Amino acid sequence: MLRIVYSKYKFTNPDLFSLKEYENIKEMMQKKPDYKIQPKINFLRAFKLEISIFILIFFSALIGLSLVFLYPNLIIFFIVFVIILISIGVILRFLFSLEYYFEYINDHKLFYDKLKDDVINSTNYEDFLIIRKIAK
Repeated sequence: MLRIVYSKYKFTNPDLFSLKEYENIKEMMQKKPDYKIQPKINFLRAFKLEISIFILIFFSALIGLSLVFLYPNLIIFFIVFVIILISIGVILRFLFSLEYYFEYINDHKLFYDKLKDDVINSTNYEDFLIIRKIAK
């Protein structure tokens, strides 16, 4: 029986930053209003395994298909068939993981957009903490 194992991505809210971090962020946002406080998300890092396996399987399938046409043989045909089945599994793994990844990105963006608004709307660190407690 075929079983597809895929990654689930879930965003966890980080701890609130310290007074010093708050002051640095507030200062940066006053200098550059379009300053982004959220860390960058790297798609390639998240799906490095799937992309690497897919590239390997793609080239293996190309070599296998060319061998099937050059040397029609049942064993080579079977190997190419198995490679194609594995590639279908990798694609399905990628698609199932992608759904959770998009949910993670959305939660990440919502959290940091709200956090940025809270920094902008606060006058000092204590005010920021009060706003964050109410926001929960």
